[in-house]
Amino acid sequence: MALTPELRKKLEALNRGPLKIRQPGKGNAGASPPAPPEAPKPPAEPVAPTAPVAPAAPVTLQQAASGEVVETPFGSLYMVRRRFSGLIENAGPTLAAYRRTFVEGAASWRERSLHPGIRPLMDVDHRRVLYIDIETTGLSAQPLFLIGVMSYTGSDFEQRLLLARDYAEERAVIALFGELLHEQEAIVTYNGRSFDVPYIAERGTVHGIDLSFSGHHADLLLEARRRYRGRLPNCKLQTLERCLLNRARFGDIPGDQIPRVYHDFVRTGDARFIGDILNHNALDLAAMAEILLHMTNEEQPNC
Repeated sequence: MALTPELRKKLEALNRGPLKIRQPGKGNAGASPPAPPEAPKPPAEPVAPTAPVAPAAPVTLQQAASGEVVETPFGSLYMVRRRFSGLIENAGPTLAAYRRTFVEGAASWRERSLHPGIRPLMDVDHRRVLYIDIETTGLSAQPLFLIGVMSYTGSDFEQRLLLARDYAEERAVIALFGELLHEQEAIVTYNGRSFDVPYIAERGTVHGIDLSFSGHHADLLLEARRRYRGRLPNCKLQTLERCLLNRARFGDIPGDQIPRVYHDFVRTGDARFIGDILNHNALDLAAMAEILLHMTNEEQPNC
């Protein structure tokens, strides 16, 4: 039966394309034959389950940093002792220069035009000068957990790192620090006037511990800003360490990670990263003494 033009247009519209009329006896010429059914895939070889990785055994505090438990009337704390000569490579020349400057030749430096912030250090017994650096659990009003102190023995520097093993030991740390502080003629810090000393004083007030000190306080950051502002990228301690001491730290823990690492230690008892914090604090103390020596000798930065 022939299709009328009108009917053909209607059918093409329904099929959205030209209507193809199958001719008798010709089949679907040009059409692709149907694909044969896909053969079933063989079952996958069974995979043995992976054995769970056992967590690393916790590291004890003694393993992380050899030290001793110290008892005070306010409780106990953990103290780690370090020496400058065991911490800084080739420390001999620095120790010899420190002795020449502050012990043997101190009188000859009194007429030199030293800034008032550091000049009083020429008039004190350097065995009674205490270098101080702290680590805290956060910003203002949060507990501190580490007070690092360093003093000159006449031939070397001895560091005592006073560590609270949990938040409750903060009181013992501050109390022992107070005993050491009262024996000193002067203290040396880096940003201590704005941060370290007020922070310790505030925490001492919380615990009812007297931390009054009438000796001289030399804040080396103030002297660094006076000497090097505009000549160095900034006056951070590690910048001076690099530009004055020609020493860069590798693998040092960033300061903003220290509170989190300590909180994890208190929560888990795993001290594997506490050694990194102690090393950071010890290097800060050592750098302060070296930077003071460079400032006193008026050596210029090389970057």
